[in-house]
Amino acid sequence: CPVCLKYLRELESLIPEYERRGTKVIAISSDVQARAQEMARKVGTNLRFGYSLPLTVARQWGLYISSSRGKSSINVEEPPLFSEPG
Repeated sequence: CPVCLKYLRELESLIPEYERRGTKVIAISSDVQARAQEMARKVGTNLRFGYSLPLTVARQWGLYISSSRGKSSINVEEPPLFSEPG
């Protein structure tokens, strides 16, 4: 979604500061590999992505789980259930 893309681009811009402090950054998604790779392509080259995070784990981490409303505002089909950014 556009909001996730904005958050991820901002996170990517902060990577040099995290690395300066000795921290590695990875974005983890409940999306399947193909969807995560498509988002990674849109975000840029420095942010690493993980994918297929089980929704049960996302819920344990305190993330909200949402239901699909069909196509998003940018005309992308949402998965039936997905974790919100956190």
